[in-house]
Amino acid sequence: MTNRDPLGPARRMALFIAEIVAAASVLPPFVWNDSAVRCRRRPKNRRCSGRLRVREERTGEIAYQCSVCDRGGTVSGWRGTDYDLSSFRDERDEPRLELVLTEEEYDLLRRCLLMLDQETMALISGATFSPAGIVLRASVEDLEILEGDIASEENHTPNRRKQRTLDGILRRIAMVLRPPAPYSPLLQ
Repeated sequence: MTNRDPLGPARRMALFIAEIVAAASVLPPFVWNDSAVRCRRRPKNRRCSGRLRVREERTGEIAYQCSVCDRGGTVSGWRGTDYDLSSFRDERDEPRLELVLTEEEYDLLRRCLLMLDQETMALISGATFSPAGIVLRASVEDLEILEGDIASEENHTPNRRKQRTLDGILRRIAMVLRPPAPYSPLLQ
């Protein structure tokens, strides 16, 4: 007798669709956005290296397409679900700070923090993929809240590797929030 979860494949697909909905509903509508959602296709038993481009269509459906293998599809009936983050879509002109994460750091944050609250979920789901890494865009206030959430997680985990990774993210957030003063020889 195995302990295999018979709902595993269906559960993984549902979580994949939830990630797509969360990303597309929080990012700007009607344009393609390079989300941080990984493609789940496995050609020749190797994970596709692509990230999904997502867009909320004018019809209300969400379209997605992999940046590498071009696999795509649409999602409908997502409005009003727990993963509909459109109420957190940022349409203000407030200045946004950018925090660039490695894929490992982003994946860790997703695993650790996505279940905290919908605001944190919106911040993480709204991340975009760029050649520099995974980019989180946030207001000063949102980044300070994220900093507190990460510090709490770091303080409560017994895993040293996870602590080091979270500590590195915290240092980077501190640099974004409180950049060092420029050096001036006249001040000496």
